[in-house]
Amino acid sequence: MDKAQSDLVISRKLETKFFPDHVRHTSYVREAKGRHKKKVEDWRNCGELGKGGSGVVHKQIQETTGRYRAVKTIDKRQDPELDFSRELLVMAILEKHPLLFVRFLGWFERPETLYIAIECFQEGDLAQHIDRPLPQEVAQNISKQILEGLKVMHQEGIAHRDLKPANIFVVSMSPVWVKIGDFGASKRIHAESTTTFHTQVSTPLYGAPEVLGLDSSSPVARPRTTRILLIFGHSDV
Repeated sequence: MDKAQSDLVISRKLETKFFPDHVRHTSYVREAKGRHKKKVEDWRNCGELGKGGSGVVHKQIQETTGRYRAVKTIDKRQDPELDFSRELLVMAILEKHPLLFVRFLGWFERPETLYIAIECFQEGDLAQHIDRPLPQEVAQNISKQILEGLKVMHQEGIAHRDLKPANIFVVSMSPVWVKIGDFGASKRIHAESTTTFHTQVSTPLYGAPEVLGLDSSSPVARPRTTRILLIFGHSDV
């Protein structure tokens, strides 16, 4: 990570004070004539949204406004060699496309724990909506939005590497609006790089054939995709 990228990540760090039942963020909002106004926000946990390989995601509320957010909690001790700044950098780069990707609201940390704040989705993730087949038009719209997001990621030199229904978040099902999220397995590739992905970090059902050791040219060998699940639902897969 070069200095510009490091500065981008650091600029998203939230000044934080920890209390037994909540956290407090302090920021300074620039006003007219160059003056800065102090802004204080208190957030507390109000539920658990899920668990993953890297940690727990909590739902938090700011009681003075009633706003919600999700906070991904990562135990740094699980893998001391893992570079968590990679995920933060990807989210910071993609935050200029809020219609396509989960909004990055900042990060904060303790010596042994990293916290990543993101927008909260009342509709949950796509996996919660495909227990039965979706109408073809809905599936097409979802697929189109996902492909638009992937196009932007590839233009930025970013590979998601773990795209699946649980990592696609639903703003609304009517009208359809989804966003790509969870960039813990993502990786940046420079234009001049010849890197080929052979490390399996994805969920096997959704992984790329070459990463899973399969023949990518064979239709039979291709893993079942998110689009198939959208059309046929869980029960037929």
